[in-house]
Amino acid sequence: MISRFYVICAICKTHHTLRVQIGYGDEQRHRFPCDHCNEPISFSLLLGKVEAAGADLTDLVLGTDGKTSYQYLSPDFVADSADAKNPKYFGSFKLMDAVMDTPQAKRALAKLRRGHAPHEGHEGWFALSNALPDWERLQVCWRLERSGKYFLAGKYLSLLDPEARTSSWFAAVRLGHRLFGTNEGLLIEVRKVLAQNASEASRLVMEHAYKWTSEFTEAEHQVFSEFFKRWDAFSQVYLYVQHDLQMPRDPAATSVDFEHVRGFYSMAQEFFAKQIGLLTALNNIKTGRNFDQLNKISLEKYFNTDNAKRCENFQENAIFCTAASEYDSGLRNAEAHNWLRATAKTQHLRYMQGGNGAVVEMRYVDYLQKSMQMFRQICHLMQLESILKNMALQSASRLLLKRQTSAS
Repeated sequence: MISRFYVICAICKTHHTLRVQIGYGDEQRHRFPCDHCNEPISFSLLLGKVEAAGADLTDLVLGTDGKTSYQYLSPDFVADSADAKNPKYFGSFKLMDAVMDTPQAKRALAKLRRGHAPHEGHEGWFALSNALPDWERLQVCWRLERSGKYFLAGKYLSLLDPEARTSSWFAAVRLGHRLFGTNEGLLIEVRKVLAQNASEASRLVMEHAYKWTSEFTEAEHQVFSEFFKRWDAFSQVYLYVQHDLQMPRDPAATSVDFEHVRGFYSMAQEFFAKQIGLLTALNNIKTGRNFDQLNKISLEKYFNTDNAKRCENFQENAIFCTAASEYDSGLRNAEAHNWLRATAKTQHLRYMQGGNGAVVEMRYVDYLQKSMQMFRQICHLMQLESILKNMALQSASRLLLKRQTSAS
């Protein structure tokens, strides 16, 4: 459904007709440039309340000159740039046609045909509509844990997610699963590698538990926090990434605010470059080496190597390569060194390689998609980490049971 709203730019007085796609979330926040003077206009729908900044809300359907500029806005889809200002454009139609052709949709429709209607409160099969509120509640638990209020955190978390074992980290893993599902091929491969060498698997489990977990957990909290601060921008590409769908022929984000999203990719990629050390360690085991020994260097030295080359160590493992397919060190460097710029009028970003090399241009919508893909990869590797943590818990349980048996 599309609702129309009217605003007049506070700077040049251009009249805009906003064709707002009503999404599956409760709130919408948009930012777009005025069609005439290019100054930013913000428009929000917050629980039915309409707000605007940089423009004045009006009931007039046309400006004083008898004209209006049409602006399509959606929190859930990107638009085809050639059609976004067409007053009859419905960007959701093509997307939903593509979604309905996915395996998830076919399974959901088959269940409905068999009479298995979703129960009350069941999340839609196609999207997690309450991702941001879920994270905001979960973040309270995570902050309580970090401040040492474990009992209070566990009490609150047991109401929020009873299956999370009173661990905010496990609850975050489950949130990532609800957002993106699993990388089933990766998890099967990991279990095979761990099963082929129990001794090295145990050493890796201990290394992760005692040396990596603390640093990783703090970084993952930061990644989740920074991602959801930008959810209103990233949500535009969520369905495409979740379902691996093609975007429109010439995609354009309907809400554009690079200053708001700036910095996420470099921060997330910097952490992911450490997190994929797990893939390198598992690949070492698969190739018959100790988990902490690469072909020529130790894993410790590997963590000090060039960030850009971290994926080369498992390039012959197609499953691991796919799990780390979004890995743009050039973009990370450009953003981290503040070389990445948004152009004034178009939806394009630009930087020079190394700060003074060849010019690289990318669309703003591609930045959103790459950031979403990076976040999905981090969530999927957290599922890998949960396997290691479960193995550590099982080892501790067996040891405790053995001691209890000996004592009796």
